[in-house]
Amino acid sequence: MKKVLVSILAFILCAVFCSCTAMNIEDANGEDTALCSITEEDILSGKLGSTLFGSSRVTLNDNTTYSVKKMSGVLILETIKSSNKDTVFTLTLTPELISGNLRILLLGDGELVTDFPLDKATTFLLDNPECKYELVVAGESAEFSVKYTITEKDYVKEDLPEHKK
Repeated sequence: MKKVLVSILAFILCAVFCSCTAMNIEDANGEDTALCSITEEDILSGKLGSTLFGSSRVTLNDNTTYSVKKMSGVLILETIKSSNKDTVFTLTLTPELISGNLRILLLGDGELVTDFPLDKATTFLLDNPECKYELVVAGESAEFSVKYTITEKDYVKEDLPEHKK
């Protein structure tokens, strides 16, 4: 009985470890940090999952730091949806790519809103209180960290970019 149990456990562990390496997407374009295997269609469809190794998320007050030792695939970091029609959000994001290929983007109701540059901090106003926003990371053998803050404030028409001149 013990031999059968040990054999089943060994088989399950082999299957788990093999499935983890099967999802790894190699960085095939060297120093170029652009994605080479994952397409925009893969990202927008939401059908491609992700494999992560050594990930951590730390949130203190409104500041979140998400770090990964190795990631391949597409991951939704955060979903942002207002429960109140009188609020908007400000997203401030600072990425750090250590190795691999990475793309960080914002989707609004499943459509591409913006890509975030990987080399600087960016602040973006999420000004449609009826929209469901998703902060998405797509990576190919990527080691990275991303720090972000999402703040909510009352919707004031004069605060929107088109009214500031």
